[in-house]
Amino acid sequence: MKVIGIVGSPRPEGNTATLVEQVLKGAEQAGAQTAVFHVNKMNIRGCQGCYKCKKQGSCAVQDDMAVLYEQIDSADAVVFGSPVYMWQMTAQLKTVIDRLFAYMQPDYTFPGLKGKKAALVFAQGQPNPDMFAPYIQQIASLLRFMQFNVAEPLIAPGTTTAGSIKENTTVMQTALELGKKLAGAQ
Repeated sequence: MKVIGIVGSPRPEGNTATLVEQVLKGAEQAGAQTAVFHVNKMNIRGCQGCYKCKKQGSCAVQDDMAVLYEQIDSADAVVFGSPVYMWQMTAQLKTVIDRLFAYMQPDYTFPGLKGKKAALVFAQGQPNPDMFAPYIQQIASLLRFMQFNVAEPLIAPGTTTAGSIKENTTVMQTALELGKKLAGAQ
């Protein structure tokens, strides 16, 4: 079992990174191999809409997304983490999501992603946990369209200062249990 985390936050030690690492810790406790990738430290360009992936079977853009494709291909579960910026995920994570277009077949199926587990982890400064729920559910629907088996999204409200998530023992425990579930322990 392999579970990877993709952190879309520009802060490598921020609340989102802490949450994703906590999910991965739970997966490790359940026996999974894990790896974490910080998109902000990677060179990943946006989708060019060239459709070469449909003709040649792989993305034509030569950048660090090749690393993520390889990791996603070998993973059983993927954790997508982002803070909420301007009512949505960061541009960094959105770029990765857009590049998953390379997996889509002409019949709108995603056989390379089918059956893989996915989790969404969002940290947000807004204290109301339901404030961005429609958007987050839309992203979960997108991942389901891509044929991921999507876990219930984890939302960490009121995380306005770096490191504040560590004080929220309930969310930290939920993240740990999510990781165990992704690894098949529950």
